[in-house]
Amino acid sequence: MKKVQRARREELGIACSRFEINSSNALIVGGCKRVLVYQNDIVRLSLCDMTVEICGSGLCIRSFFGEEVEVCGNISSIRFDKGGVKNS
Repeated sequence: MKKVQRARREELGIACSRFEINSSNALIVGGCKRVLVYQNDIVRLSLCDMTVEICGSGLCIRSFFGEEVEVCGNISSIRFDKGGVKNS
């Protein structure tokens, strides 16, 4: 049922990503398809409807379960790109 709902949301152009900022040190991202870049100062995620880039220092992925990722560390900026997936 969830796959059908997700496919239908994507067909309709409804955003299927979710962001929860707990503090400057924790961000939960829902709708993650894969991790594109994972470094100490940058984490880039491919979501179902965009790419998100998290910048900071001491960044780590605390958990990645299903389509939900928790990024921790000193988060200084979050950038969204609706233009497609960046692999570099």
